[in-house]
Amino acid sequence: MLIFWGCGEHAPPGQPLVIDFATVDQANAAQKFAALGRGLAVTPMQPPSPGRNTTYGEWPNRETRQTVPAEGSLQGDHFVHGDYGPDIRFSLTANQDFLPPIRLTTNEKNPTGSATLAWRPVDGAGGYFATLIGARDRDDVVMWTSSATQTSAFSLPDYLSTGEIHRLVASHALLDASQTSCVIPQEVVNAAGSSGFFQLAAYADETNIAYPPRPPAPKPWNIAWEVKVRYRSSTGGILGMDMAREMGGRGGDERPNRNPNQPPPRKRPSPFNPLGGLGGLGNIIP
Repeated sequence: MLIFWGCGEHAPPGQPLVIDFATVDQANAAQKFAALGRGLAVTPMQPPSPGRNTTYGEWPNRETRQTVPAEGSLQGDHFVHGDYGPDIRFSLTANQDFLPPIRLTTNEKNPTGSATLAWRPVDGAGGYFATLIGARDRDDVVMWTSSATQTSAFSLPDYLSTGEIHRLVASHALLDASQTSCVIPQEVVNAAGSSGFFQLAAYADETNIAYPPRPPAPKPWNIAWEVKVRYRSSTGGILGMDMAREMGGRGGDERPNRNPNQPPPRKRPSPFNPLGGLGGLGNIIP
């Protein structure tokens, strides 16, 4: 496994990090690989779960498969009701809507042997993270990230807290919100061959709502319920291939707005959970 990191025409000296599964035992290789993620020191999320909470619910679930429609919006009033928790009523503004989709402007291999990914700014995004995975042959797997620090393509979770986004941007593990392009080094493109698959993700600050609101100190704050919404938008494809053209112009980026007088809705993450969960709407813990 060949691991590269960083944007630029060439990979810096000391790259790639090589993990040879043929010469090291599996436990040693696994430790080296896990260490790449630990270097970012990302605090894992602790959403509600059946194992930790006596009352737990989720939507969508096995009985109800209906999901948020593609053109759905989070703006407006919300009401969560169940027979095992308090009623939850809250509102989200336009700035708390789904994150817009990532629209690529460039996905091409350069004459020099490198490749360029470029995109339009994502409104509300606080940072970006690009990855690439490929294999020139059956023996070598190539992994690359846009992080300026050594890490692997699977080091970041799907969603990040506001504090983690700001910290990772400051350490250059995430690309700054003002950056809208990244050059994938020649050495990465050459090692990945024609099979390089990339992903680009945008992260935005989370929304937190609690009821009742925090009282003036030193009064105790007895919280009845909390809502946490975390945001992520992503796109991906084969490096150097115009996916929209290959699909006959049916790319997923140019989606019409539901109302021409409103800004485009922010692209949804997995439906959110009250009290910090992700992956379902309606996780209630009184």
